[in-house]
Amino acid sequence: MATPTYVALAEIELASATSSVTLTGFSQDYRDLILVVNGASSGTSLVGLRFNSDTGTNYSYVLMLGNGGSTDSASGSSQDEARVGVFWSTPNTLITQIQDYSATDKNKTLLSRSNNASNRVSATATRWASNSAIHTVSVVNDVSAFTAGTTLSLYGIEA
Repeated sequence: MATPTYVALAEIELASATSSVTLTGFSQDYRDLILVVNGASSGTSLVGLRFNSDTGTNYSYVLMLGNGGSTDSASGSSQDEARVGVFWSTPNTLITQIQDYSATDKNKTLLSRSNNASNRVSATATRWASNSAIHTVSVVNDVSAFTAGTTLSLYGIEA
């Protein structure tokens, strides 16, 4: 069995604070995509993804989070974006796997994990109810803005 290989498709480092970043023009030749966001937010916020500029209510999610002393959870259907985690004002890492992104015979599923230096973690499972191949990924900070210096990296997984 072949060992999967990550291939860098895009990397953006933010020069100034922004609440939305769009990645486009990436190859459709991979099985899955991995999006890694490293940085901070100007305040605690949910992070969402929108595919192919779809702002319809075609997304659903289940989110859990904890800090070692307490836990919480949330879920939603008919959302206007794919919720993928929580971003805080201290350093964070958010990793999202977008499975079968180029397939045209199934809805898209995502698995995400975010954590920060204050020992908080969130995990999210998300579905985009579309059989369209993903050509554009917009990363949205719902409440605040990603701070300058935040990096967004997109990888394709070779099978």
